[in-house]
Amino acid sequence: MNEFSSQLALAAVSSMILQWVKNSAWFPWINRNTEKLNRVVAIVISGIGAIGIHMQYDGLVGTLTLTGLTAQSVLNNSWTWFTQFAFQHGWYKATNSKTNGEEKR
Repeated sequence: MNEFSSQLALAAVSSMILQWVKNSAWFPWINRNTEKLNRVVAIVISGIGAIGIHMQYDGLVGTLTLTGLTAQSVLNNSWTWFTQFAFQHGWYKATNSKTNGEEKR
């Protein structure tokens, strides 16, 4: 799979995750009415996908390990981050607009 289709697929998954979070009772502070917070969450999610941060959780030990999060990777991949956010936002707008007006993100 080429990079473009990978980024587009990641945008779709990220948008679906954000929609699930907004509708979930587990995250009551993130909902359809928290537009600015939703935007920050979307930017963070797109950054994680674009920069290549990997997470691994060991439930037996209770340890969460993050790899790939360095200042150099953030600087080198900032354009990819912006592109991923644009894809994610575009995917959201294309798939989640309501017929009686746009839903807030």
